[in-house]
Amino acid sequence: MKNLRTFLLYIIVFIVIISFQFSCTGSKELFYRNDIFLLERDQDINPYNLIYLNKDHWNYLCYFDSDEKTIKIYKLDSNRIFKLNKEIGIKDAFNRVYIHNIDSFFLISSKDGLIKLINFNNDLIDSFKVPLIMNNTTFTITYQKYPSLKLKGDRIYFTIYPKVKLDYFYSFNYELEYSLTEHKVLSNYLSFPENYKPNNWWGGIGNSYSKCVNSNGELIYSFPMSNELILFKNNLLLNIPVKTSKYLKVFPPTSLIQDSLMSSRFVVNFANTTGYYQSFYFDKYNDKYLRVVSHEQPPFKIDSFGYKVQNLYCDRSWSIMVFNKNFQLIGEQFFAGSEFNFKFINITPEGILVNKSISSSYSNQKYLQFQLFKY
Repeated sequence: MKNLRTFLLYIIVFIVIISFQFSCTGSKELFYRNDIFLLERDQDINPYNLIYLNKDHWNYLCYFDSDEKTIKIYKLDSNRIFKLNKEIGIKDAFNRVYIHNIDSFFLISSKDGLIKLINFNNDLIDSFKVPLIMNNTTFTITYQKYPSLKLKGDRIYFTIYPKVKLDYFYSFNYELEYSLTEHKVLSNYLSFPENYKPNNWWGGIGNSYSKCVNSNGELIYSFPMSNELILFKNNLLLNIPVKTSKYLKVFPPTSLIQDSLMSSRFVVNFANTTGYYQSFYFDKYNDKYLRVVSHEQPPFKIDSFGYKVQNLYCDRSWSIMVFNKNFQLIGEQFFAGSEFNFKFINITPEGILVNKSISSSYSNQKYLQFQLFKY
């Protein structure tokens, strides 16, 4: 009996020590590596512009080739290889494509605001024109892969950028709510957070924000240089305080000096070394939010030959913060730099799909590689 008590005491002490280590180091893994997937290609593809889609138990990666003016649809086969399945030619002056699902492709002309909606068979479903002026200020519709457009019911939410000087940039409302049934602008809202001011300028990495739609149809916004999230609910904007990433030691970071904007080398170095919130996603399959954190890094490193070389943007380490549906932090997982392109993350029913980084010498290879991470 005495030996049993001693054994149980050792077990309790062991559990306490392990729990203490996890609480202090945060080393508990949120994801584990699963399968590797490949995309068969015959040309260079920017993985940041690939969109994952799932329909009728089939998996697709879609890509808009702006040079060839073609939407390319890759379908996953039984060997875990995405192969080209269909090409849709794009005519006219459309320079952006928002891929909502496998049957909804929004063709956008950012110059004049003309937008066409087509389906998988390239049939025209709808056509409308968004006015590119608001309160006597002209603007452009911006579109990057993830943050700039979202569809909710019959309404599409655009991110718009004004053609104004820096002194007026942050006083503009950047979200445009447009009704697809009424073909008109319904509202214009959402300016940058208070800490964004003309004398707080973080260049290009600070001025693009992410948004997602949750299972309740609410929009959530994440800004690179603001810790709080913003919830758009019942036509109201609500600030949501959340935990700060443990890897952002100084946040928000020191802003750029405006005079330095004349030096492209300085701006590039600032983007390569500064930590910030990269992107924000809603995982509809698990009712979780994912916030990708881009870590700061020194401007230079010593390579394997002992030479001092500049750190590139994707050399840095990064992490994913996972929140539950009530915005409570579940944990944050660290990822070492250089192995993955953290700008490409797609949510799938099986987990998150991340593009594996490749060296320039590998850029002409036949396949792009993607790592699946599961919870």
